[in-house]
Amino acid sequence: MKKTLAGLLSLCMILGLIIMPVSAETEGYYTYRVSDGKAEITQVDSSISGDITIPSSLGGYPVTSIGRSVFESCSSLTSVIIPDSVTSIGDWAFSYCSSLTSVTIPDSVTSIGASVFSDTAYYNNEGNWENGILYINNHLINAKRTITDVSIKANTRTIAGYAFSDCSSLTSLTIPDSVTSIGDWAFSDCSSLTSLTIPNSVTSIGNGAFYGCSSLTSVTIPDSVTSIGDWAFEGCSTLTSISVAEGNTEYSSENGVLLNKNKTTLICCPGGKSGSYTIPNSVTSIGNGAFYGCSSLTSVTIPDSVTSIGDSAFYDCSSLTSVTIPDSVTSIDDGAFSDCSSLTSITIPDSVTSIGRSVFFNCSSLTSVTIPNSVMGIGENAFSDCSSLMSLTIPDSVTSIGYGAFRGCSCLTSVTIPDSVTRIGASVFSDTAYYNN
Repeated sequence: MKKTLAGLLSLCMILGLIIMPVSAETEGYYTYRVSDGKAEITQVDSSISGDITIPSSLGGYPVTSIGRSVFESCSSLTSVIIPDSVTSIGDWAFSYCSSLTSVTIPDSVTSIGASVFSDTAYYNNEGNWENGILYINNHLINAKRTITDVSIKANTRTIAGYAFSDCSSLTSLTIPDSVTSIGDWAFSDCSSLTSLTIPNSVTSIGNGAFYGCSSLTSVTIPDSVTSIGDWAFEGCSTLTSISVAEGNTEYSSENGVLLNKNKTTLICCPGGKSGSYTIPNSVTSIGNGAFYGCSSLTSVTIPDSVTSIGDSAFYDCSSLTSVTIPDSVTSIDDGAFSDCSSLTSITIPDSVTSIGRSVFFNCSSLTSVTIPNSVMGIGENAFSDCSSLMSLTIPDSVTSIGYGAFRGCSCLTSVTIPDSVTRIGASVFSDTAYYNN
């Protein structure tokens, strides 16, 4: 039996079919893990000091990634040279290295996380900042929060995560055509930014890159972009249109709404879209946060082609009064309709087997809801603070009700719980009329 198992494991490893983390290895100061034949540094010995050159290979594998917080608080580190093999540097990788005065980042790096060099000697030296921006070689690391107008210098390769986050006075921005990547949350909450041109050199736009840019009115995605993270344009309350260049191989747009190329996934409806909207019949999934903060949208028609509704898909659609979920939908993810304060009724189709966490949280106008016999579980805070909900029948199919599922439903006077329920979380009916009676 042992020989057979060993043989199967060897075969799976040869075929690349085992999907599991590889155990950490150590070489010198460095702890690393290997995935797909590439090494990521995950930890360093805290005694590391002085001037160092990070090795380009460990255990015979090329070092392509420096993980999150790897060198954080290595206070005796004075200079670092990053080798050409590295393509990504994780959040806080060198933060609080208080003696770090010199850093070399090669052009091979295409992704730089948030606060990578915060509170280092290099970061705190005002002489290293140019017009309110900190560069290291051809990489833009951070910007002063008071900055207003920016022309990023030529030859800049990457814009690091959170680089311009909360620059609320930033009104205009010129990104040179040398930039290839815009990091996670790079321009989040730049609330005065009105216009933006993404050059044709950019290939990736990170998670939340322009989240909360509430003065942004239009965006064009160029041919070159092959990756757009979740929440990239959510919270842009005056954004009425997202356009995509016709030559783009990964993305498309229809009526100003961002979709994947073959229009099977709806990625982002711009926050300034108003009135009624009908999702195209080609769409099979509504992405995470796809309609997030579309506060002027009054109704949405979901076609029978849709099978899944992502996390927070309709979060804070505060004017949405009606939505029809078709029988084709099998999953409604966490927070999908949270804070839809004008939604008065909802019918969940028989195809749905579970109601996720906070799906209808704070839908304060919701007076009635029909839960079908297909549903087996009701998630945590699923209907919490639905203050207009007066009665509820839980079907025999339900076996579990999560923490706080109906907490704060102040008008809820009648509840029927079937014998099928075997688990009820804490505070399920706290602050309901039924509880307070």
